[in-house]
Amino acid sequence: MNYIVLDLEWNNTYCKKKKGFMNEIIEIGAVKLDSNLEVIDTFSVFIKAQLGKKLHSRVKELTNITNDDISAGTPFSQAMSNFRKWVSHEDNIILTWGDTDIRVLIENFKYFNGISFIPFLSNYVNLQKYAQAFMNISKADQIGLSAAAEKLGIDISDVDYCILSHGHYDHCGGIKAFLDKNKKAKVYIQMAAFSEFLSMKDGVVKNIGLDFDILNDERVIPLDGGLMLDDNTLAFKGVEDIHPSSMLNLTLFKRDGDFTCLDEFEHEQYVLLFEGNVSVLVAGCAHSGIANAMERAKEIIGEYPMIVIGGFHLQNDGSIETDEYILELAKTLKSFNSTYYTMHCTGLDGFEELKSVLGDDIKYFNTSDSIEF
Repeated sequence: MNYIVLDLEWNNTYCKKKKGFMNEIIEIGAVKLDSNLEVIDTFSVFIKAQLGKKLHSRVKELTNITNDDISAGTPFSQAMSNFRKWVSHEDNIILTWGDTDIRVLIENFKYFNGISFIPFLSNYVNLQKYAQAFMNISKADQIGLSAAAEKLGIDISDVDYCILSHGHYDHCGGIKAFLDKNKKAKVYIQMAAFSEFLSMKDGVVKNIGLDFDILNDERVIPLDGGLMLDDNTLAFKGVEDIHPSSMLNLTLFKRDGDFTCLDEFEHEQYVLLFEGNVSVLVAGCAHSGIANAMERAKEIIGEYPMIVIGGFHLQNDGSIETDEYILELAKTLKSFNSTYYTMHCTGLDGFEELKSVLGDDIKYFNTSDSIEF
């Protein structure tokens, strides 16, 4: 049994057939967790708009979705068919924050497919309800996800720095909410991240770039190279192709006017942390290759970092790197004599293959885990 965390985006639009307004789903996003609540896969698709051809300005602001995205999206019925196959087993449990997503999903199924029965929804949990019960919050006092995090002791207002690893929306999309909650931290991002980035896979093109409006906030600091933030924190870029990088990058592009080319990740940056004699390399997705980032770190500090934390981009949108690539990467990482904590786009399958070579030198890092050194 797995858990499916589902999040929908929709556009409120007028429906002539219903002679009233309805919420038309424009994007499906989901994360699949195993029984230990570890991420094993993700699902994301834009839905082709059939009722409202243009998004409300508020929807565009909150979601970073564009009219082009919903114009080129997948038809609702096909998207739901793909999602059902991805969910795979009917005994999997669907989780949402509140029941609004499910109500909207039923409304769209009824309108576009003519049925109110949803085949993959045999097991469903309103996660908000359970979280409020766990925190002894009244049913009448519904709270959002951010407020729930605060009640669990997760206070982002205490964060001193926010360093955005690269210009893809899954790493930058929440920055406005972060700036609303945190009134002191500066946000560091490479200037090259303010470009138009695309994902192209199976004939589907998605805009995956960030919201340029964040540049209007004086706390957002665009960089053109590295910067020593304090005595213990260095942001850097300039990673070169010494070792192979992931072939999964071949679905990622950058558009400059009428010209579209493969993304070379000049917008990607890494962080080095220093504490006594311990050096730590922190990566986001390591699109440029985690081994290449290690080589660049060695250029800077004269040795390979003792600890590495980050994703290694071995899995993306259902695709996984080849066994040959992963095993060769594992051998390279083994030669650095470092300790690795990985997560996110490494994926559990990739992690297990790496572990077959690295053994106890690599560990899977989950949300709420901590490292002391």
